[in-house]
Amino acid sequence: MALPTRRLLTTIVLLLIVCQLSMIPSVHAESTIATTPPEGAEIGAFFANIPYLTAKVAYAGLGGFAGGLAYVLTGGDELAACRIWTPSMRGTYILTPEHLRGKKPIRFAGLPLKTEEALQKELRETDDSEQDPTKQ
Repeated sequence: MALPTRRLLTTIVLLLIVCQLSMIPSVHAESTIATTPPEGAEIGAFFANIPYLTAKVAYAGLGGFAGGLAYVLTGGDELAACRIWTPSMRGTYILTPEHLRGKKPIRFAGLPLKTEEALQKELRETDDSEQDPTKQ
């Protein structure tokens, strides 16, 4: 039985590596040095994603199972299940160079939808006011 398990693990690891390599953005010829992010952040994001994505997917899977179990054990109480599903299944799945530079927050545990929408709106308003000095 050890042989099929080893094959399965090897296949999963190779699949994850291929997925990670396909997410590295390419640099176009018309890009200038000032707008091109340093390669270190991209490489860092690639290697940070390997353990982070594994942990996040495991957390989401266990949260999905636990939320389903809570739904069944509470007699169909959706609120109880959503209190488990929301933080476990929402949040950041893929780290980008912007996450590593601190421009975007890393949320391992997700926020409720209304809270996340309010934070995004506030961030957009802050970005707009920083770009347009007449709004300050």
